[in-house]
Amino acid sequence: MGDAPSDLDLARACATGDARAIAEVEKRYGSDVDRALGRLRLDTALKEEIKQQVREKLFVGRDGKPPSIASYEGKGPLGAFIRAVVVHAALSAKRAQRGRFDGDSAIQAVPAMDDPELEAIKARYGASFKQAFHDAFAELSARARNALRLVHVEGLAVEQVAVAYGVHRVSVSRWLGDARNQLHLRTRELLRQRLSLGATELASVARLCVSQIDLSLDRLLREP
Repeated sequence: MGDAPSDLDLARACATGDARAIAEVEKRYGSDVDRALGRLRLDTALKEEIKQQVREKLFVGRDGKPPSIASYEGKGPLGAFIRAVVVHAALSAKRAQRGRFDGDSAIQAVPAMDDPELEAIKARYGASFKQAFHDAFAELSARARNALRLVHVEGLAVEQVAVAYGVHRVSVSRWLGDARNQLHLRTRELLRQRLSLGATELASVARLCVSQIDLSLDRLLREP
């Protein structure tokens, strides 16, 4: 390995278990990991546990899986890749601490509305809406899902999420806006396809999507 290997060369060396390469990565990005965890409001014991989990996941592999760093393809900075692994591990750990969310579909748990039409649409399409919303959420990128969780569940500000990912706050705002727009449009499209809705019914379902997206998103994100 040369004196100044590229991110990709360094990652490939780490994936083979090269101790010097692993030490170099930890030297370069250890402080970034600490800063990312510091923004997530974790207690000291949990931070240390997550750091150990991340080290094993990146360089050793877990549960029979290869080291995560082997999946790095050099398409972005290695530091950003590592921060994403850290954020994902932290989210998983915090969800495990909270335990399983024990609630029904968000749309079924909404308090009574003052709009009779929306009440009727909710009663008629509630189960279909739940499934379509879950499917639309699953189509989002892992980055978008994690960013939504950090904001809606962990309560982080956009600026804090930006620090965790090593990007500008404008980028995070764009991720969140694009994700919400995709959720709305894709949920509506899935309902149209699955229920063969006409123009009038589709317009009513679109109103339902808009009125319920925040609560539905909050409930879904709190599920394990």
